[in-house]
Amino acid sequence: MEIMELNKKKSIKQRLLEAFPEFYGRFLEDPIKTEEQEKAYKMIINFLDEVEPPKVSDEIMSQLEKTMDFWTDDRMAEVGDRKQESIENPEKFLEDYSEMIE
Repeated sequence: MEIMELNKKKSIKQRLLEAFPEFYGRFLEDPIKTEEQEKAYKMIINFLDEVEPPKVSDEIMSQLEKTMDFWTDDRMAEVGDRKQESIENPEKFLEDYSEMIE
């Protein structure tokens, strides 16, 4: 399966969130309110539609597919929850993971 085929299964928002996670991704939650934003959105979509996917070896594609199978939406949500918990309670995080950190 080609990267382009894998990306076709994802929504535009998913693709943009992967490209611009965390800080920039939060701006993707807001609706388009101005003509300038609409123009920028169309520019991004045109770019994504026209960009040629890179040539990837079968070995790398196999690894990519395995990785994508591993990182399910549920697993990503779990990681996000744990990250948030560690931010909210760093003492507990350090206590729970002190052996791994050392």
